[in-house]
Amino acid sequence: MFTRNTFTDLDGHSLDVETGFSDNSFYAFQTGFDYITKDSINSLTLHTHEYDRVYESDNYNSKSYTVRTEHQTKNYGLGFDYKYDESLTADDDNVGLFGNFNYNIFSFHARKDNDNDSYKVGFFKEIAPNFNIRGNHSTGYKNTTLYTLEEQSTSNELSFDYNDITLSLFQTDINDLNTDGVELSYNIDNFTIYGSHLNSKKNDTLQVRRPKWNFGINHNKVLPNDFNLITNYNFIGEHLDIHNSNWTTITMPETHLLDIGITKDYYNYEFGVSINNFLDQDYEAPHGFNQNGRSLSFIFKRTF
Repeated sequence: MFTRNTFTDLDGHSLDVETGFSDNSFYAFQTGFDYITKDSINSLTLHTHEYDRVYESDNYNSKSYTVRTEHQTKNYGLGFDYKYDESLTADDDNVGLFGNFNYNIFSFHARKDNDNDSYKVGFFKEIAPNFNIRGNHSTGYKNTTLYTLEEQSTSNELSFDYNDITLSLFQTDINDLNTDGVELSYNIDNFTIYGSHLNSKKNDTLQVRRPKWNFGINHNKVLPNDFNLITNYNFIGEHLDIHNSNWTTITMPETHLLDIGITKDYYNYEFGVSINNFLDQDYEAPHGFNQNGRSLSFIFKRTF
């Protein structure tokens, strides 16, 4: 069982919304039964959750109830779920049937709902020691909500893994939104390098807040006497954004964000300091929302 409450003071903005508050409550409860044999896992799961949001002059409430049962073996699985949603806009229910099957290097997943069918086909193959190739093709569906239209999607991904290096090529179409790109990552011990190049267009129009280039380095250097030197760098390339007051499309400059810090381990306690935005970049994300300049933070952690 999980529950939380968030109370927030809200500022007014250019849409003439007055200052006010948001009181947001959420809870979720889930329980289930598993029956495990030598060759299979059989499960029954019951789940419910509720959102209760109250604003200065408005409110929103929704509830969801789900029952799910599944039979899974090493090579195949079958399942069924039923979901009922209540909200201010409409009540909705759905019956879902799903299954999966694995054979050799291939895997297949399929799902049938009231109004849509979706599937995923994937493969994994070891080409040579420490060198793997994997890929998948999948379809997806998202129901209409209060603020979004129905979505139909198709995705394709091809990845190559060699030791600690991963190269991924991907392409996704969601209605009229077309996205494709490449990602590269390198992980070894306490050192990580990552980068990506992204193209995102809707009806041949470049999308805002989606930089073409993104690059970063994370490094944790262990020093003598249980000291640790922490370095995090992130490059965000030039990209389009929406002007905060006149709603025109503008170009945002590239940013270079560097955080450095040093900590000391002492009997499972960690003490230290960090300098965030060490280069003192003056930037907004998104436009109209100024981010912090160079700042000093003190670190205290306890490991159990």
